[in-house]
Amino acid sequence: MSNEKIIDTSAIPYDFSAEKEDKTSPYTKTIEQSLREKGITTKIDVSLFLGPHASEDDMNNVENNLDTCDIFVPEMVNLDDDMIVALEDVSYGRKTAEQVLNEYKDSVFEFPFASRLLCLLYNKKKVIAHVDLMAGDSLLQEMAEIFDHKKIMERADPKVASDMLADSMIKYAETQKRREAYIAGKLPEEVTRQFERHPELKQKEHVEILMFMGSVHGTLRDDLSYIADNVKTELADSTLVYGFAHEIYKRSQYGKNISESLKMNALMERVLSYCELPSSASSHDKWRFMRKAIFLFTEDEIKKVWKTTAGKTAKEIQIIISDIFSKKNIPIPTTEEEFDIFIGG
Repeated sequence: MSNEKIIDTSAIPYDFSAEKEDKTSPYTKTIEQSLREKGITTKIDVSLFLGPHASEDDMNNVENNLDTCDIFVPEMVNLDDDMIVALEDVSYGRKTAEQVLNEYKDSVFEFPFASRLLCLLYNKKKVIAHVDLMAGDSLLQEMAEIFDHKKIMERADPKVASDMLADSMIKYAETQKRREAYIAGKLPEEVTRQFERHPELKQKEHVEILMFMGSVHGTLRDDLSYIADNVKTELADSTLVYGFAHEIYKRSQYGKNISESLKMNALMERVLSYCELPSSASSHDKWRFMRKAIFLFTEDEIKKVWKTTAGKTAKEIQIIISDIFSKKNIPIPTTEEEFDIFIGG
């Protein structure tokens, strides 16, 4: 399907060609330097694959890349050591995805993207290198405390609420930059550890590491360029469209202006997050729908909608949305075809 009609020109593109201002590496060693200290001469290629990871359908973007890599680095926070072992057990066919899901109920594994990833990993025999924030990390708590969704939704003044939302995204972007630095800093040691655990890797002339990260983590490439000589970046098709709140996040990273209209659009996006879209729909389709729908409202209309929904329950907001959509002739899509018809209309 073509994306030409749905790409918003105000969105900040990824600029992976930009020169780093600071040429001094903040890291003590590269991946290959770490390997050389152990007498390992294998060349390392790092592939950073960026895409959404919310729905099961989002994971389809990574399947082909997973087939060709040697080491897989998942973006998955809040794991403990046993859960990392469980990931490897699935990869080597020692456990099925269903067994792991039954073993770790109410965990990150039950998120739609994670459960789908477990299925894709089954018996692929990929070495798992986990370098994300572990359970109990203080940065996880800091990230969780940034977003107070209830407090934002209770603010009747749309200007106050939109400022709170924008401030949350800016603070979140800062924590993610620290998280990305943590990931890059941990990778050389973890890759070396996996080479020692899996001697077959030492026999290869080249080893490809696949890092699957959310589409907002484009800045991770800068960190990776300090620790790996060969880094390539690939974007999933669905990263061409993302939410207004994420646009605030990205603009703050690049030092770009965050307009009042963008903040209002992000506020309306927060309201529409209560819209009952099909759970099977990809993040791509949901963002396409959201952006098209929101562009049908003026800034004054958004302020009015916000004042009507502030402090309401989820069910009350859904009823309000249904009534507003009916007046605006906005259908709620249930299939990909219906998403395409609305976007293209």
